[in-house]
Amino acid sequence: MATRNTTGRGGNRPRTHPKASINRRFATPRLGIMGRLTRDRVARIFGPLLRRARLDAGMSQEMLAEESDMDRTYPSLLERGLRNPTLFEILKLSVALEQRPGLLVDLTASQLVSKRNR
Repeated sequence: MATRNTTGRGGNRPRTHPKASINRRFATPRLGIMGRLTRDRVARIFGPLLRRARLDAGMSQEMLAEESDMDRTYPSLLERGLRNPTLFEILKLSVALEQRPGLLVDLTASQLVSKRNR
């Protein structure tokens, strides 16, 4: 009796996805030029940058929330590093702060790199 080819490539090995053995949910974050990327670390760096941008724009947290169409408490949570904004929220914040959207992301990335190199 012939063995059925399940790989599609001429071998007799069972078909598996190349990354099936990696549990993505619990995988260790990769180290790169920014160091170990974790949600908490990014949030703690993004928060003070948002605060500085808000103060430079002469806005209160409540004004920023209103202009960004967010809950009144959300800017405070972001500034304290307790929440990570989505891309959509970063875009809304940028419009309210009258900045280009990539500025906060670029500043966050450069802080991650500089803290990695210390």
